Amino acid sequence: MNNLHSIILLALMGTCSVSMRAQSSINYTYDAAGNRILREQAYYRGGLSRDSLSARDNRLGSIIISVAPNPTKGPITVTLTGLQESDVCTLTIYDSLGKILLSTTTTNETTSLDISSQPAGYYFLSATVREEKLSYKIIKE
Repeated sequence: MNNLHSIILLALMGTCSVSMRAQSSINYTYDAAGNRILREQAYYRGGLSRDSLSARDNRLGSIIISVAPNPTKGPITVTLTGLQESDVCTLTIYDSLGKILLSTTTTNETTSLDISSQPAGYYFLSATVREEKLSYKIIKE
């Protein structure tokens, strides 16, 4: 059973994997309430020369995605900055076993989701726009 959990988690998080051949640094940006709103990862090749491939973890093309608050007691706000009128975003929340708990599509810049009815634990939010996909780990208190 433990192997099944590992396989499902790896499948869900597969879109977040990055292979590196150099050193990297990670910078976080927080809003006034202390919620992380941006994660930038910069890669350095050859020591001092900076080759920035930043914010892979918070971008789907030109769209910047932020998820707050995290951890949450239930309500989650997903902000899609740069979403075009023709873009459709699919937001899906999975439990730790890979079961879909909630799925919705939106064309709005801000979407509210609620997992208040779920027990405390780890959940995964998948955001898909223009066939690109990102996954986030959500902590429910």
